[in-house]
Amino acid sequence: MVKKHNDAFYRQKKKENASETAKVLAKTPKLYNYFQQNPPNLTRENVQNDNHSLSNDNAVSQHCSSTHSPDGTSDLNKDDCVSQPEETEVLHVNEQKIELLSTINSTFDKTVTSDLTIENKINGLSRTEENHYINDEAHENLVTVIPCKYIFKLYLFRDDPALWIVNETTKDYFSFNGFNQNLENNDFSKSKRLSTKRMRGAQRSYYRYFSHKFIKTKLINNEPFNRIFLVYSNSTGNVYCAPCRLFGSKLVFATVGFSNWKKGEEKISQHENSITHKSCVLKMSQRGSVVERIDKQLILQVETEKMYWEKVLTRVAAVVKSLSSRGLPLRGHDDKFDSTHSGNFIMSLELIAEFNPFLSNHIAQYANKGKGSTSYLSFATFEQFIYIMAEKVKETIVNEIKDAKYFSIFFANAGHKSEDMADAIFMALGANDLDIKNCRGQSYDNASNMSGMYSGLQARIKEACIHAVYIPCAAHSLNLVGDCAASCCTLTKRLSDTRWSARHDACLSLSRNWNEIMKALNIIIHSSTEKSTTKCEAKGLLKNLKSLEMGTLTALWNDILERFNCINKKLQSVHIDLTTVVTLYKSLIHYIQDLRSSFAYYEKLGKEKSGVDQYKIEQKRKRKMPYGESNQNNSTFQQSDSFRVNTFTVILDSLLTELNKRKSAYDTVNIKFGFLFNLAKLPLSKVREQAIQLQLKYPEDLGSSFSNECIHFRSHLSGLEDNNLPITVIDFPVSNCSAERSFSALKRIKSYLRSTIDNDRLNSLAILSIEAEITSSLKYKEVIEEFSLQKAHCKKSKNM
Repeated sequence: MVKKHNDAFYRQKKKENASETAKVLAKTPKLYNYFQQNPPNLTRENVQNDNHSLSNDNAVSQHCSSTHSPDGTSDLNKDDCVSQPEETEVLHVNEQKIELLSTINSTFDKTVTSDLTIENKINGLSRTEENHYINDEAHENLVTVIPCKYIFKLYLFRDDPALWIVNETTKDYFSFNGFNQNLENNDFSKSKRLSTKRMRGAQRSYYRYFSHKFIKTKLINNEPFNRIFLVYSNSTGNVYCAPCRLFGSKLVFATVGFSNWKKGEEKISQHENSITHKSCVLKMSQRGSVVERIDKQLILQVETEKMYWEKVLTRVAAVVKSLSSRGLPLRGHDDKFDSTHSGNFIMSLELIAEFNPFLSNHIAQYANKGKGSTSYLSFATFEQFIYIMAEKVKETIVNEIKDAKYFSIFFANAGHKSEDMADAIFMALGANDLDIKNCRGQSYDNASNMSGMYSGLQARIKEACIHAVYIPCAAHSLNLVGDCAASCCTLTKRLSDTRWSARHDACLSLSRNWNEIMKALNIIIHSSTEKSTTKCEAKGLLKNLKSLEMGTLTALWNDILERFNCINKKLQSVHIDLTTVVTLYKSLIHYIQDLRSSFAYYEKLGKEKSGVDQYKIEQKRKRKMPYGESNQNNSTFQQSDSFRVNTFTVILDSLLTELNKRKSAYDTVNIKFGFLFNLAKLPLSKVREQAIQLQLKYPEDLGSSFSNECIHFRSHLSGLEDNNLPITVIDFPVSNCSAERSFSALKRIKSYLRSTIDNDRLNSLAILSIEAEITSSLKYKEVIEEFSLQKAHCKKSKNM
C-alpha cells in the first residue's frame, strides 16, 4: 500500500523544484546579456514610441553585421551584437520588447511574409512595423530593414537549414546576405548513417559519414569548383541545397535533407545538373540582384556550363545547316568517331576538330560514350536540329507571305484526285494561318484532274476564292504542243510521248552526223563478224536514211525543236512574267506561220542529206467504182505536192492550232493586267479604260481612285523611261517548274541507301535543301534557343 503524503510534503517538493529551476535559469545565458546599455549621452533625439516614451535607462543598442568567408559565402559573427560608436545604426528597444525576445525560441509568428522594406539606400529615419527606428546616416550599404524579432530568429537559426522557417523574410535575408555551409571545424558526427555491405558471403554493417569530398567538383572545363549551394545541418546531420530549400523545390535536398552517403556523389551531381536546381539558383540570383549580394559562384557555374554547351551546339548546328542545305546524307553505317563508316555529320565534326581545339577536346572527352552520357554529338541531336531548322524556314516563308498578304499557289503533284489535293491545300493554308480569300493566282500542269473546268483542282480553288486566276504552266503547255504536232502524222516514229522540246539534242545529233551515221551502217552491213539480225537492222535504218522524206523531216524538226527548246528554257525561268509568256507564244506562232511557205528550202536540205531526188512511189490500190460514180473529179497530186500537203503542212497546222489554243489561256489574264506593263506607251484613254475595268473586277482590293493612280504613275514613268529603270513587276504564276524541281531534290535526298527515311524527316530535309538560301540565313542563336527550350520541356515531362 502506497503511503499518501500530506500537503506540507508537496509544498516542500514544489519549493525544491523551483529552486533547482532558478539555478538552471541563472546559469543559462539570457538574450539581453548580448546587449549593452548605452550611456545617456548616446541616445537619439526625438526617438519616441507611439504608445510609450523610451528613456535613456531602458535603451539598448544592437548592431548586426555580416562578414564574408573566403569561399564566397557570408557569415554572421557570433559576437556581432556589441556596443558601437554613434555613427553605427542603433536599434532602440524597450524592456518589454527584450522580455518578449527572450522567448523567441519557443514562439514565432509564421504568418509574417511581407515585413521587409527593401531600398538601395535608406534615407533618413525608417520605421518598421514593430515601432523600432533605424538611422542610417553612416552605413549607406544597409539595404534590408527587418523587424527586430525576425533578425534575432534568423540569427539563431541561420546556420541550420533544417530549422529555417521559409517565408519572404527568410528568402530576402539569405538572398542578400548569403549563408554559412557549416563545414569548418565540424566533425560531422551527426551525419553517421548505418550502411550494410556483403563481404565474404556475410552481410556486414558499418557507418558512413558526410565528407568534404562531396563539396568538391569540377566545371565542364575541368576547373576545380566548390559546391557552395550545399549546407550541412548540425541538428539532423543531413545536407540541404540552400536555393532549393528557399524557393519551393520538392526534392529531398529541399525538404528533409540528403543523407545517402553511399550514393552521395552520384545523387548530388544529378541534383546539381537538374532543371529544378538551376531554376532555384536563378530565382535566388534575381532576388539578390537588388544589392548584388548573391553568391556569384553559383551563377558563374551555371553561366560557364551554358556558354560551353552553346559553343558545342553552334558547331553542331553549323554542320547540320551546311549538309542539309546541299541535300547530303548525315548518317552512315555507324555513329562512332574515328570510324570510316560514320557518315558526313561525324566526318565534318572530325574535320573541324582538327583545326578547333575546343571541339577536339570535347570529342575526346565525350565522344563514343553511348547512351546516358550527354555529348550533343549523337544522331538524336542533329535530327532535332533538322526539324527545328525546317520549321524556321517554313516560318520565314509564311511570314513573307503574310507580309505580302496576297499569294499564288503552285502544286506539282498530279497523282491524286482533285478533291484530295484541294483538301490538302486547304489544310496546309489553315495550319499556317493563311486565308484562301487572299489567293490571287494558281498554276498547275494540264492534267485533267488539275485543269478541269468543272471538277478539277483549279475549279475547286475558284469555288473558295473567285479571284484565284488559273494559269496553266507555260512550259507544260509548250511540251504538249510539240507532242500533239508529232502525233498528227504517222510517217515518223516518235521518241517519247512528252517533253518533245527535250529531244532537240537527239535530232540535232542526227542532222549534224548524217553522213557519219550512214558510213557506220555500211560498215556493219558488210562486216563478217556481225550477226545476221544486226546486219538486217542496219539495212533497214540505212534504207530509211536514204529516203528524201527522212531527210526533209529531219531538217524541219531540227529547226522546230531548236526554237521550242530555247523558248521552253526561257519559260522555266524563275523571273518569267505573264506578258513575256504571251510574247514568246506569239513569236512561236509567227515563226511557224513563216515555215509554211518554206517547203522548197527544206526539200532542198533533204535532197542534200539523203542524196535522193525522188520521193517514194506508193502504189495505190484501184478502187472499184460503184454504180453512179465516176473518177472524173478526182485530182492526182505529184509526189512532191502530196508530201507537202499530207505531211509538211499538217505538222505545221497542228502546231499552230495547239499554240493558239494554249495561248488563249494567257490572253484572258493578260487582257486584264497587261496594260500595267506598258503604262508609259499606252494612250491615256486606254490606260483609264483598262484601270476602271480592273478596279471593277477586284473591288475589294482596289479603291475607286485606282484609275487616277495609274494615270499619275504613267506620268511618273514617262520621265524615267529614258533612264532604263525597271517600270513595274506583276507576280502571276505562269509556270510551276520551280515546284516540280522539288522532285529532283527528293530524288537526291531519298536515294536507295536512305529508302527507310520517314516522311517527317524527308519533308524537313527537302525544305532545307530546296530553300537553301533561307537555310543559310538562319541564325544559330535562335536555333539553339529553340533546341534548349525543347530539351527543357522534355526533361520536365520525364520528371513528372
